[in-house]
Amino acid sequence: MSGSVLELQLKEKIPPRSRWVIALSGGADSVALLRLLCSLREELSLTLFAAHVHHGLRQTADRDLAFVRRLCREQQVPLYSVRVQADRIAEQQGLSLEAAGRVCRYDFLLPLANRLQAQVATAHTLNDQAETVLLYLLRGNGPEGLGGIREQRRDGVFRPLLDYTKETLLAYLNQLGQPHCEDETNLSDAFLRNRIRHHLLPMLTEWNPSFLQGVARSVKLLQEDNDYLQTVTRATLDAHPDGRFPLPEMQELHPAVRNRLIRLAAKDFCGENNLSTTETEQINNLILRGANHRSRPIGKNGEVRICNDSVNFLKTVEKPKEVWYNITVPQKVKTPWGDIEFLLTDTRPETGLVMDFDKVKTASVLRSRQAGDRIAIGKNARQKISDLLINAKVPAEERDKTLVLCDGEQIFALFPYRVAYDAAPTEDTTHFLSMLQRSDCDEPH
Repeated sequence: MSGSVLELQLKEKIPPRSRWVIALSGGADSVALLRLLCSLREELSLTLFAAHVHHGLRQTADRDLAFVRRLCREQQVPLYSVRVQADRIAEQQGLSLEAAGRVCRYDFLLPLANRLQAQVATAHTLNDQAETVLLYLLRGNGPEGLGGIREQRRDGVFRPLLDYTKETLLAYLNQLGQPHCEDETNLSDAFLRNRIRHHLLPMLTEWNPSFLQGVARSVKLLQEDNDYLQTVTRATLDAHPDGRFPLPEMQELHPAVRNRLIRLAAKDFCGENNLSTTETEQINNLILRGANHRSRPIGKNGEVRICNDSVNFLKTVEKPKEVWYNITVPQKVKTPWGDIEFLLTDTRPETGLVMDFDKVKTASVLRSRQAGDRIAIGKNARQKISDLLINAKVPAEERDKTLVLCDGEQIFALFPYRVAYDAAPTEDTTHFLSMLQRSDCDEPH
């Protein structure tokens, strides 16, 4: 393909009077992108900037920075550059060097483009697309991963060269007599992507010279299918903005939608952006089994919990610390969840938990519920408080906020839900003790 044809085809993708920040590493692909956009700059009234990230990893990185400075001066393109320590960021964030480098680049490119009121352009090629698809295939990713690289990301990052092979871009640079830099780390087989590039991709291309074009067709079809399924999934998720989904509804969903819904819900409600295929399968199996009162963590700060025939995605709430208060009556107790007031009256109150004071006057402690706590629910019947709360469909995150009023082992009330059978007032009660949330009480005069 001649340079003029390449420029003509690229012209169809670039809007007139647009502004671009070109991610310029100094490698062949990014240099070709810079030269192509410069060739269209006058005709399309483009405003161009270049951005370079010095990752602090290679001795030749200073050489690359000097090269892109010289190139940008020649092409009259303003250059913005930054130095980072990608290895330090990788260690701090628990990332691979490749991933850390990518984070560094976009953390620089996106704010810069926003400040310049421009759009980011990167020089990903059809070779990069094929490498990515093969990488995801080797890792066992699903159709979303096999959909590969998008020409345009949601944040506006544009890859205008994604339809072209690296060989096409190298031929274009040769026609111009334009040099470029070579990153020596690309020659190492230490990285899986490099091994795919050096060994697997050439072998597949030898078996099928049109392999790269076949990848492009497959990716296009997969992306179209994924877009449709993602639209259906998003509509299902938006119908449940609280992160709670009826269990039967989840079980009846097509697996393609249910798996996507799990990943979207993990992202939206649990803050987990990269739920693995294995984790997705585990949650899927949990839903299909319909195991009530079962849960599993999602990432570092999330959880999926099945209870009361619903599937709940939520941020992990730190378990409240146990509390213990010695009480007298009347008294107001300040708890982490609000004030509780104890009132003693001669007439039955209309609000709060109401007890027969003569039956509970030995109550001296208000504390957190504990494992094994039981409360009287009938004349000769006692029930574990944990079972009572589950049967009452009290959300798990609220159960640890419940408090018991007791004297030793005898529990008189489970606040704010019920009074023990042997503490309840009767027709003969003359002194009433009530427990109220402070919001339920009148302000003192």
